[in-house]
Order: sequence, then structure tokens, then C-alpha cells
Amino acid sequence: MDSMHKSSCLFTVSKNAKKATFEITRNCNYSCDHCCTSSSNRIPEKLGTDQTKAVFDELGINGFSTVYSSGGEPFTRSDITGVLDHATLNPNIRTLNIASNGSLLGEHETEWISGNEKIGSVLISVDGHNPAIHNGLRCAEKSFEDATDAIKRLVKRNARIRMGTVIWKDSVAYLRPIADLAHSLGVNTLFYNWLIPIGRAALNPKIVPDPALYLPVARDLHQIQREYRDRVNIDFHRFYPIDNDFDDCPAGDTYIHVLDDGRVAPCSWIAKLAPQFITHDHIGDKPLKELIQYPEIASFREMVRLHRETYGPGCMAMTLSETGTFDAHDPLKYPEGLYFQLERGERNVRQNTPNFLRIYR
Repeated sequence: MDSMHKSSCLFTVSKNAKKATFEITRNCNYSCDHCCTSSSNRIPEKLGTDQTKAVFDELGINGFSTVYSSGGEPFTRSDITGVLDHATLNPNIRTLNIASNGSLLGEHETEWISGNEKIGSVLISVDGHNPAIHNGLRCAEKSFEDATDAIKRLVKRNARIRMGTVIWKDSVAYLRPIADLAHSLGVNTLFYNWLIPIGRAALNPKIVPDPALYLPVARDLHQIQREYRDRVNIDFHRFYPIDNDFDDCPAGDTYIHVLDDGRVAPCSWIAKLAPQFITHDHIGDKPLKELIQYPEIASFREMVRLHRETYGPGCMAMTLSETGTFDAHDPLKYPEGLYFQLERGERNVRQNTPNFLRIYR
């Protein structure tokens, strides 16, 4: 395992840099079954153009040199290229990454992406190796075609493409075919993500894979990574057993999340799972340097410290999501974590989790 993977985080966060995710909108032209933000086309923008630009300004001033813009679907915003252009003109923001379903990336957007040197990558979601599986999760008839067409246009213009795929109940048996698809499309990197049952996914238990499959899937992914290394770069987070040498959770420290209304949370997943750690004030009302010192953020950092003292390193969001409490080992902590307990056949370990988290049983 290289040093980059000595982290339990769901994000790539460098020790020597600060990263922010910015949920730039919750408006979306899809209503996917697994959407962690429960986005739809009925959710209006919370921040106008100038307010959105101000968020990027605050992130840059406070040393967040990498910003990941997500949604919703960012390209539903009519001002999207303008606000992202503004972000890339900020000398303190060195890399801007974008997540999209690809459906609204026409020639104009593709040309803009390929011509902006600060765009680190565009992540296009493809959640199955064929239209039936992908469209079944995305609940949109042409979504597979739209996503793969967007990838082809971006590849043609030599843009850096990351294809992201969610491992869900209908796709878990097709890890290699999705790698074949990524290779055939010419993407730079294929990124596998395990489905986290929050947002609309918490209301759709039929799509969630059995957590007892987590460790077998992890082993498959490492094998696929080796098999495909000469064809496509295979990457993933959180498919390594966690030991005491792993880094601390960076949430609220070198990593923060900004919601679509300008409030701040220590982590995008914590914002969805434990909203008590979201600031009540917004960027614009208060400077970011003040917001990140608020009790909501500070108390989370203290909880991270105490958790490590008791349970060792781990992802606080995944601990809460998978066990129903912060007061537990990270599911990947070896050998005490939930996934290792499940592998040993200890299926009673989820008895005390909240009802919406007991959808696996």
C-alpha cells in the first residue's frame, strides 16, 4: 500500500494541501435512486452568481487550493462556466475538479473544459456497464448514452476524464465489465465507489449491496487494478484494512464541505448524516476563517480526537453510516470493524442500528 492509501477518508486529501468540496447546486435534471443529496429539478438555486463566486474567493483566501464542485448537476446552472472561470482565475485555487452526469455537456461546455488548464479532471458517472444497469439506477432512459457520449467528446479534446462508478446491488457482479467499458471509452481513470445508503438511497433498500460483500469486492478490486494497469488506471478509496498507522480523519481540518446555501460542514458525508455539525451561518454572512472555528466544526474535531484515542483511526462518516453510531470502530478497522465481523459470520452486530440503516438485514 502506498502512502496515499494510508487514509481512511472517502476523498483524496493530501497532507500538504487543503481541499474543499462545494455543492454548487442541488438542482438536477435527473432524480437518481441513489442520490446522496436528494437533488431534483424542483430545487431552486440558493446562491446567486456573485454569492457563488464569493464562496470560491473565500476558499482561495483560506488556503483551499483544490476545490471539487458537485451537485446536483452543476451544468444545470446557466452561469456555471462563468462562476467556474472565476474560480480558476483565483491564484490560490490551483486545481478545480468537477462532477457531472454528462447529460448537459455539449460542444460549448466540452470546449471550455478542455481549454481551461486548471480543470484537474471531470468525473462522469457511469453506474453500470450497459444501459439497463446504469439507467435502472439513474431513472433516466437515455442517461447511459448521454454519459458515454459526453466522455467520448471530452476524450476527443484530450480533457482529463475520471469515470466514476457506484457499486450497487445490480452492478456488484460486473466489476470487470465496467473496467472494460472504461478502457474502450479511453478514460484516464476509473474510480469505484461503494454505495452509501443516505439521501434517496436510504429510501431505496433494493439498490444497496449486502455489506458482507464489502471485503470480497475489495479483494476483487485489487486484482482488477493489477489486471488492468496497462489499459486503464483503476482507483478507489476505502478498500484497504485500516491499521493504527493510518492518518487521522481530515474533516474540518484540511478538508471542509460547503453546502449549496453557503453553510459549512466538516465533510460532505457528515453534512448529510449528522446535520448538527453544519454551521448555522453562511459564507457571505461570516468569513470562512470564522466559520471553520465555529462550535459545530470544533466539536467535530474534538470527537475525531477522542474517537482515535478509543478506537484508532477511521472515517467518522462511514462509522456512523454503517454502524449507526460514532461510538464504534471504523467498519474497515482490522480486525474489530464491522466488515470483518460480518466476514466471521457475526450477523448480529447490526442489532442496535437505526431502522433506516438496517436495510441490509
